[in-house]
Amino acid sequence: MTHEPLSEAMYLRLKTLWTGTPALRKKKQPRRTPTGSEPFAPGRDPVPLFSVITDVSAGLGWDGALSQAALVSDWSNVVGPDTAANTEIDRFNDGVLTVRCSSTAWATQLAFIASDILTRLLAEHPDSGLTKITFIGPNAPSWKRGPRAIQGRGVRDTYG
Repeated sequence: MTHEPLSEAMYLRLKTLWTGTPALRKKKQPRRTPTGSEPFAPGRDPVPLFSVITDVSAGLGWDGALSQAALVSDWSNVVGPDTAANTEIDRFNDGVLTVRCSSTAWATQLAFIASDILTRLLAEHPDSGLTKITFIGPNAPSWKRGPRAIQGRGVRDTYG
């Protein structure tokens, strides 16, 4: 038997007389389980920022993209300053890294040592998903497009 305050008992009795139906007492709410937002609850200790960022990136599925971005930014450290000065990463799609070289000679020479560069990159960035490196030469000008381009083979009487 619980003792309720006199004011609450009087209120319930008057409510019963006034409405004609018995007034019900409010049931006490069951105690909720802590959600972790209460002060001094377990799990409220400070956490290092690096571990929080790592957990968020793993939860959102960004690990592969972040590893690929780290590989691209670390390109000059892996291949050296001379090679980095004559190359730039063109694209990274489906595990294939395409590197544009300043000349076809650079592209040919780097194609010979592509397996060594791939091994070094995989050792430095194993989570990047890299499977192959392709070296391409510079963009050559195309004479087939432009405001004064002629469809077909063009005129053939130019050189007399």
